Amino acid sequence: MKGQDGRPKFLKFDDIKEHITGYGRMIYYKSNNSNPDPQFNELEKVDEGHFVKGHKDGYCRSLSAINGQCAAGYHKEGIPNGKWVSY
Repeated sequence: MKGQDGRPKFLKFDDIKEHITGYGRMIYYKSNNSNPDPQFNELEKVDEGHFVKGHKDGYCRSLSAINGQCAAGYHKEGIPNGKWVSY
């Protein structure tokens, strides 16, 4: 996707989250230098599981590429709910 100036444009999560429902894997990247070119991106985290309107809902697991933190368990509207563990 290109902006008015012809440069690549960032796709923001808030613009598409209402359409993300079902089982899947979301891979989060952090952009350096305010440049959407993939060579400037760093992996931030990965979330896998069931999502409703962009929020974790049901069983999900998360892995951080920043500090190695892992979490797994049940969620409701993006908040841990029920059995859940983080290490």
